[in-house]
Amino acid sequence: MIVYRIEGHNGIGPYQAYEDESFRYAVSLCVDHSDDAHSQPRGDDLLGYIDANEFCGLDSAQALVDWFDGWFDRLHADDFVVTFWEADARVGRNGQALFIKSASTLLGSMSIPSFLRDFYSGKLDVAA
Repeated sequence: MIVYRIEGHNGIGPYQAYEDESFRYAVSLCVDHSDDAHSQPRGDDLLGYIDANEFCGLDSAQALVDWFDGWFDRLHADDFVVTFWEADARVGRNGQALFIKSASTLLGSMSIPSFLRDFYSGKLDVAA
């Protein structure tokens, strides 16, 4: 399946980015996303846990748009991009997908504005 992920140039996602201060809003994002629509894997009855070697993504472009709604400008300002992975993934509620990057294939990446433009125009194509 294709997994859609937001990450920085260092491969770190926005929820962990505060550890190296690459994302000024990481703590605010974590607080904003502490609800049922953005559950941590441990709080998702379909996932139950996250292994140390697993990374979070989403199972569709729509799920990514819904998940990060209201955050795209800030993520883009801090140089995050959308990456696309061919991966075997465990999928939970709201499209959250856990996958192992080292066992997956990076299909490509796009700036957030380019991703949103292509998504909303119906021209997004990230087929493997």
